[in-house]
Amino acid sequence: MRKLYAFFLLWLLTLPAYAQQQSANPLDSLRQQLNYVFAHVDKSQVPTQYLEDFGVRLLPFRPFNGTLSDTCLLNMPTFRQLYATAFSSHVQEASSLPLLSDLNADLAARMAASTAIPVVVQRIDYAALRRDALRAGLFTNQGGQLYDVPGRTASPYLLRTLFAASPGTNVSATGEVSFVFAPSLHVQSGGGAVSAIRIDFGDGQGYQTAAWNQPISASYCAAGTYRVKVRLTYVATKADQQRAGSDTFGKLSVSYESQFDLNVLAANCFRPGLRILAAMPTFDTVAASRPIPCLTNRLS
Repeated sequence: MRKLYAFFLLWLLTLPAYAQQQSANPLDSLRQQLNYVFAHVDKSQVPTQYLEDFGVRLLPFRPFNGTLSDTCLLNMPTFRQLYATAFSSHVQEASSLPLLSDLNADLAARMAASTAIPVVVQRIDYAALRRDALRAGLFTNQGGQLYDVPGRTASPYLLRTLFAASPGTNVSATGEVSFVFAPSLHVQSGGGAVSAIRIDFGDGQGYQTAAWNQPISASYCAAGTYRVKVRLTYVATKADQQRAGSDTFGKLSVSYESQFDLNVLAANCFRPGLRILAAMPTFDTVAASRPIPCLTNRLS
């Protein structure tokens, strides 16, 4: 297992002097420690509103970078943990993201009003501290607190993107399944406008084009677990195009992907006008309700 970020080890240095200010709530205590460590850092130099290392980390962002991985499957508990971490990491001003409670209320209302399963999406540009920022002389550590180095010739921050898409539920009672993408359930900070929405139902036919507020349906002929993929394409911003070392460098658009398992409890394949999909292996309804841990680069 990789070592924890060097900056998080600074918390240990702050504990003796900070013990009298600890809260009974562990998250409050962690928030206080993070505020202490970053108290003297010039937040205006962070290239985005969100600094991962400043947030109360419930899950790491790095594995959820818009590239598909079988160990990073989405459901709403995982989505909420990522979102709560991002919301807590804002550094420059009040967060531009909606409250998680408002997002949950919107999702619940849509699920109650329609049989189409809403897909909730977050696309958030964030900064992360370089692992070698202290060694490279970009910060100094004084008493467990970070200080900017005046006149430094390089930035201590890396610009990255968090992308995650989750269905409102990972279980369908029937084989007739519809998904819907709603603008109010697409949360974005950074990047350009959405230029395309696509979804792959797991039938081997690849991605199908979807549209805002228009349900897109499939019909499954056997109960089982189906791997569903989502891809959103955005107009590339200048920041996207200048992100050296990234596959977005110089491009006019940039795409991000996410995936989740859908557990179909009963077959339905005789409705006209719906695409018929092949069956896949059996399902686990209990697992669908649990957060799915991402095992790759957990400490990246």
